[in-house]
Amino acid sequence: MADDNSFRELDSMVKSEAIKFYTNYLKRISPKLLGLAEGNHYHEFQNQCTDTQFLCDLAQVPYLDKPCFMRLTVKAKVGDTLRTMKVFKVLIHHGDWSGGNSRIGGDVTSAENKALGFDFDIYIFSHTHRLWGMHIPSLTIPSNGQLKVVERPRVFIRSGCFMTGYDEKCQKSYAHKKLLPPTELGYCRLGIQFYREHDKERWTEAKKRIGEGASGASNWKYKFSVKY
Repeated sequence: MADDNSFRELDSMVKSEAIKFYTNYLKRISPKLLGLAEGNHYHEFQNQCTDTQFLCDLAQVPYLDKPCFMRLTVKAKVGDTLRTMKVFKVLIHHGDWSGGNSRIGGDVTSAENKALGFDFDIYIFSHTHRLWGMHIPSLTIPSNGQLKVVERPRVFIRSGCFMTGYDEKCQKSYAHKKLLPPTELGYCRLGIQFYREHDKERWTEAKKRIGEGASGASNWKYKFSVKY
C-alpha cells in the first residue's frame, strides 16, 4: 500500500472475491433479499464505495447503510380485496456498539437500551455473533373508541453467525486470540401471524358506520414468533 497502484490491485482482488461470494451465496436468494446492511468489516474502494455496495449492485437490491429505517408493508387478499394488513417499522443496525465478550444478558440489555427513543416494531442487530430473538412488547391505548389497554408486539433479533470460532481444521481466528465464547451457528427466522378475535362492541360500532355509508374498521391483529 506504499504507492497508488497497490490500491488498484487490492480493489481488483476484493471485487473478485465479492463476485465469488455473490455467485456462491447470494445469487440464488437475491429475489428474496430486501437489501444488504453495512457491517464493521468492509473494504472501501478508491471511488469511496464499499464492497457491500458492490454486492448490492450485483444482487440489484437496495443498500441499507447503517442504520436502516425500513417500512415493511404486508398485504393479503381478504375476499376479493387486496388489503394492507400492517406496515411494520423495522430498525436495522449492525450492532457494533458492544463486543461479543459480554454475557448473553448484557447482550440483550444493550440491544434494549439502544432501542430507547426509537419507536419501531422489529429491531434487527448483529455483530456479537450471538443467535437469539426476544419479545419485548409495549402497552398503549387506542386513539379512538373504547378506552382499553392494548399490547403492542415488538421483537428484537440478533442475526446469528455463519463461521465457527473454534475448529481444528481452521487457522487461528479472532475468537481464539480474544478467547471469545463459542456461538450458535445459523440465523433467526421471524414469523408474523395475523388473526382476528371477536369484539362485540367494535362489531356494533362497525355495523353502525356501515349503515351510515362508511366502511367497517378492520379488527386484524398480529403476533410474532421467532425460530432458530
